[in-house]
Amino acid sequence: MLYTNVIERGLDFRYYLDLTPTQGRLMDKMDEERVAIANAFGIEVRSFVDEFKGMYPTEGKTAYEVITNCDAYGDIGGQKSMNTRYFQEDIPYALEAFRAMAQVAGIKTPIIDSVVCLARAVVDDIAEGRNAKNLGIAGMSKQEFLKLCLG
Repeated sequence: MLYTNVIERGLDFRYYLDLTPTQGRLMDKMDEERVAIANAFGIEVRSFVDEFKGMYPTEGKTAYEVITNCDAYGDIGGQKSMNTRYFQEDIPYALEAFRAMAQVAGIKTPIIDSVVCLARAVVDDIAEGRNAKNLGIAGMSKQEFLKLCLG
């Protein structure tokens, strides 16, 4: 979403290697919320940075550093339209699901909420997705959710 300027102007860019420190900070903050959601359910997950470093030869302590230091992503060009899977899939089927689980866990996700809200404001026809209602977990307690998941 933070590439709207170059996308709408039709400029070429590298989706990963042209990432800016500000975009990386946003990713780090969203990841902190994701990890907090998992922790609220007693699930230990690795941070994005640690996961990325486990998959690719790279160095760094932040999303910006590990992504821009990764040669594996060097030739991946940026999209030419705002109507891409980054909006049509990642928002409704990943971030909405995180928000739903956060609601059940009582975790605040102001960064994820803001990204979802902004994405829906600038891109038409993003599916409703995996929200709490559609997942059947609206109003569910954390204990009820865990019982549902664990059987």
